[in-house]
Amino acid sequence: MRSGIENVESNAYLADTSKQNEQLQQSVNSLFAAITGLADMSNTNSQTAEHAAESTSSLQYQSKQLARRTSLMQNSISRLDQLVGRFEV
Repeated sequence: MRSGIENVESNAYLADTSKQNEQLQQSVNSLFAAITGLADMSNTNSQTAEHAAESTSSLQYQSKQLARRTSLMQNSISRLDQLVGRFEV
């Protein structure tokens, strides 16, 4: 009878350990899912940052081109103004 009680206790312990292992496995799986999600978001954020850097570089180039063209336009206006002044009666 004592052997039967020990077997029941042993089986109860194994069942409890098995349930704990299952819960631990679920926790580990959940943790890996969270890590994978964070890695995906990090990758997305990295790509967004790269696109923002490319856009900033493009805007800087275009801004310099606009400044250059504005300067050329101001020089042309100044020359035209000088020509108009010469031909005034």
